[in-house]
Amino acid sequence: MKKIFLPSITLLAACAALAQTPAPAPAPSEPPKFEIGPIKMSGTVDGYYSFNNNHPASRINTQHNFDVSANSFDLNFAKMRLEMAPDPVGFLFDFGFGTGMEVFSASEPGNPNVATFARTNVYSNSVVSNTFLNHVAQVYLSVKPKGWGGVQMDFGKFYTAAGAELTETYLNWNYSRALLYTNGPFYHFGARFTAPIGSHFTGGVQLVNGWNNVFDNNSGKTLGLTSAVTFGKVVWATNYYVGPENSAIDPATANFINGAGKGMRNYFDTNVTVTANDMFAFYGNYAYGRNNIQPANTTSEWHAFALAGKIGGRKLYFAPRWEIYNDVNGFITGTPQKIKEFTGTLNYEFVPGIMTKFEYRRDWSDVAYFPTGSVGAKKNQDTALIGLVMYFPLPK
Repeated sequence: MKKIFLPSITLLAACAALAQTPAPAPAPSEPPKFEIGPIKMSGTVDGYYSFNNNHPASRINTQHNFDVSANSFDLNFAKMRLEMAPDPVGFLFDFGFGTGMEVFSASEPGNPNVATFARTNVYSNSVVSNTFLNHVAQVYLSVKPKGWGGVQMDFGKFYTAAGAELTETYLNWNYSRALLYTNGPFYHFGARFTAPIGSHFTGGVQLVNGWNNVFDNNSGKTLGLTSAVTFGKVVWATNYYVGPENSAIDPATANFINGAGKGMRNYFDTNVTVTANDMFAFYGNYAYGRNNIQPANTTSEWHAFALAGKIGGRKLYFAPRWEIYNDVNGFITGTPQKIKEFTGTLNYEFVPGIMTKFEYRRDWSDVAYFPTGSVGAKKNQDTALIGLVMYFPLPK
């Protein structure tokens, strides 16, 4: 009996101890990975409805990017990114659709088959080509040699370094882009070189075709000098582009005109972003441009300043923005004028990766510049917008 009784007691004790041991906690859920080997995938989709109080017959919000469609629903971006970090060779490829993509590529001056984009920056949907470049925001090859201290070289089409705002809506505080973004360079095609110098400074050099053109519209090249200084919660970026960037293309024949396209274009941009804490951040952005046309020897200037803030947390915040754009000679907007704008955006993120933006914006000028109805123009333009923005993957 003892031989049977003692093992039974032991078995019961073991079972009791097992029953009192808590079950192991489930492993924390990992965010979904969008990867194919070393290639990472990400994307964004955003659309909006915009109301324009001027009711322009063109149904265009003048001087807006990328919320160009007035009194209408519109798809801004549906974009996918494939990216492989340079180790030591990599690439980045942004491909997408939507009105925003068409606006982004529409000023391509060297390709007569691409949609036109007037200097007034009024999007024209009368001529929209289906060329491949209309759907490529960026595509470049990267080389980052090991043992070179973080030096990286890129070749292809890439976003400009100028400005405080970015191309993708979910990366910006406001839905609409500032006048500084709308009237500055969007992208460049060529080569760039960046190198960290110490722990706080990164410098760069670019040699590109010019502004917003894969196909060059003249025989000159633009030199870009970029820098970024980071100290804790403060980032100070400064960029300078210079080159002979006047068009030498005959619009009637799309052929080059000998001797045309001369004269230098200078563009200086500097911006400071301060992230005080998780609930408050702001930036200031100043830009100055000067363009000379030869042999006429005519010079145009423009300068602008923007100030924007973000008040609130990631889920809910308010973002005000104010700016002034002085187009002294009318080179950028087509009319000598001072344009001001104020934007207020309320952002609410339903769940991580899905947000909506409610926005009111008022643009006004010292001349009658904004179209109203079928004929005529006013000195101001009021718009209200609701946008839905989705993106993946989620930030870690």
